[in-house]
Amino acid sequence: MKNKIKRNAQLRYFGVKCVHLSLALLGISGLAIYSNVTEPSSDPLKMILWLFCTAMIITVLVFEIKTYRKLQNTGVSEIYKEKDVELDKLDKFRRLVDKNEFRYNFQPIVNAKNGEIYAYEVLMRTTDDIGLKPLEVLKYAEISHMLYDIEKSTFFNALRYYKDNIDKFGSKKIFINSIPSVILPDSELAKLKEMYADISENIVVEILENDDDDDNTIAAFDNLRSILNCNIAVDDYGSGYSNDMKVLNNNPNFIKIDMSLITSIDTDSKKQLLVSNLIKFGKKYNIKILAEGEVTKVENLTLKE
Repeated sequence: MKNKIKRNAQLRYFGVKCVHLSLALLGISGLAIYSNVTEPSSDPLKMILWLFCTAMIITVLVFEIKTYRKLQNTGVSEIYKEKDVELDKLDKFRRLVDKNEFRYNFQPIVNAKNGEIYAYEVLMRTTDDIGLKPLEVLKYAEISHMLYDIEKSTFFNALRYYKDNIDKFGSKKIFINSIPSVILPDSELAKLKEMYADISENIVVEILENDDDDDNTIAAFDNLRSILNCNIAVDDYGSGYSNDMKVLNNNPNFIKIDMSLITSIDTDSKKQLLVSNLIKFGKKYNIKILAEGEVTKVENLTLKE
């Protein structure tokens, strides 16, 4: 970014120099031509000086214009290069969706009391040849108005894999991220219920961070829980828009505390108080509290406390 700003500044600088130099040289050249025409000089020395000045003017002009055009062409080529990269990524995104080439990692959620795996969170990934990061997938999905396709693929793909490998997962729960603005319609939820009714109690749908809840979003998650008979989790509590009202509005079964509240909790008394109060709230209303992030040994011990 800094290089672009520097290059743009250079571009403007050379542009201004070229304009000013051109105006000055035009004025000098005009005066010299006028003087030579009205009062022709036969002095060889003056003629040599006049030719020398003319050559210098031409050299400076050529140098400035070449430098300016080089900078300009570099800037233009970079713009097209970035555009080509974006178009290439967009093509890969469409292939990802059209051919359903999603891959998923299953990140374990560990019970702090006994160290056993309690559940798995589904993490969307792509193959190496596509090479798009999750945030890039969501970016191009939004640009292409295809967030619904991502939501649908995630639910159907993840649950199919989970059920096909139920012997590996056992009775562990599976956490699936949901985009609040594009929750699946009743027709698709009915299909999911028909296909996965026997594992519905193991499904936990995470409400991702988004703008403040509105009545439609709250009703949509209530409807999802009612049809699928699944659990609901509030994700990234303590960051962005994930606040107390999101917990009160959505009556979650799980609250996932954002890593920003977990990092250095062993030495930060304010974080300890906030997390402690949340755990008390969870115990009172039968809500399980999860801590996100790779924690250190001392952070882990503090959280267990």
